[in-house]
Amino acid sequence: IQPNSISYSMDGSTLTVNTPSLSVQLNCDKGLAIEQFGFINEKYLFGTLEHGYYKDIEFGADFYSNHTVFQSPGQSIVADLHKIEPQFDTHTNGIIVKAKIELSIGTLDKSIQFFNDTNSVVIKNQFKLNQCYQGAFRTGFITINPESFHKESLYYETSLGGFKPE
Repeated sequence: IQPNSISYSMDGSTLTVNTPSLSVQLNCDKGLAIEQFGFINEKYLFGTLEHGYYKDIEFGADFYSNHTVFQSPGQSIVADLHKIEPQFDTHTNGIIVKAKIELSIGTLDKSIQFFNDTNSVVIKNQFKLNQCYQGAFRTGFITINPESFHKESLYYETSLGGFKPE
């Protein structure tokens, strides 16, 4: 299922999807975590920074993109970094890569939609929880590639329901 201008291939656990303008690598051993997301033939903008990327021990962990973590007091941390088998669907203007991930707290249906004619993607995470849980639920992480930006000029802006950026 490959629309003319979108291609994908597997190399070990890495699924690479190329659109006319984007190249995205997804880690199928880590629940479709994004390894690299960027424009064709350029440094990737965000993705995964492997353990040891930073020399400071305080940052001695893997930093993923497109994953979820749930922490409940006195319980083990739940993450969606599970080995998956990707599924593919087509839509009128591209493809969808998706996976169903079974977690101890319920099920996560994760999908990433790629388009033939735009340089964007749509990421959807749909959770079906076994019950109502108390704790911290974090999803939609993005780890910026520090080699792709100048820290003196990097900023972000968001609008959380209002008309003015915050």
